[in-house]
Amino acid sequence: MKNVILKLLYLSIVTMTLSSCCETRMASCPDGRPVSFPKSESCAIKIYQDAVKDFNVNLKATVDVMDRVNVDVDNLEIKSESKRLREKLNQESIRLQETYKASYLAITRDPCANSERHYKLVESVSKKNYELQELKTKLENETKQKEIKSTLNNYLYQRGKKEGTAMGKIAGTLDRYFVGNNKYPKSLDDIAVENEINFIGASRLEYKLVSPSEYSMRFAGEDYALGSDDDKLYKGKDGKIER
Repeated sequence: MKNVILKLLYLSIVTMTLSSCCETRMASCPDGRPVSFPKSESCAIKIYQDAVKDFNVNLKATVDVMDRVNVDVDNLEIKSESKRLREKLNQESIRLQETYKASYLAITRDPCANSERHYKLVESVSKKNYELQELKTKLENETKQKEIKSTLNNYLYQRGKKEGTAMGKIAGTLDRYFVGNNKYPKSLDDIAVENEINFIGASRLEYKLVSPSEYSMRFAGEDYALGSDDDKLYKGKDGKIER
């Protein structure tokens, strides 16, 4: 996890340095972490605008492909599902970008308090961008209506179910760890849930050990942005999940 944070720190520094000629500052946090942040809120806005350019291009290209699917197929169910996914992607994009913008402003105001969540958000935007490219490529290459229907169904419904199953496994593993050790782990790295975390994306998870007998875990929902209204909150106490 530390390596991921360091990589995201480097990526964020590069992005901030190259964006709109805005200068950045470095803060040395009490725990020894170096944090790069925009020198002003106006710079933070410019850096944010540059950071989402590729995302917006990919979103538009994906939506354009879905619009062509609507025109090319004569299956009413596929047309309906395509329209529904188009609307869903647009809404997710709005929520993600609002959170992303707020995160750039937050790290400018208090770098040490907001850096880790901001770097996770940078990774989430990158992951979401990749998935848009993947969806676009699939729809462009699929010619059979059965294939198109399967892809739309997967993005609309099945992924959410699979993510819910993965979160259930993580929460269950935390409970079993407590039963065996009479305490919760300090981090998710201490339990055997690597496959589930890789599937969901580490940037979409935030685990906090409140006390040896209590934890809280936040999962970024369909907008991929921790800290938004779409978050799912899990709490565990004395070996039992509280939702």
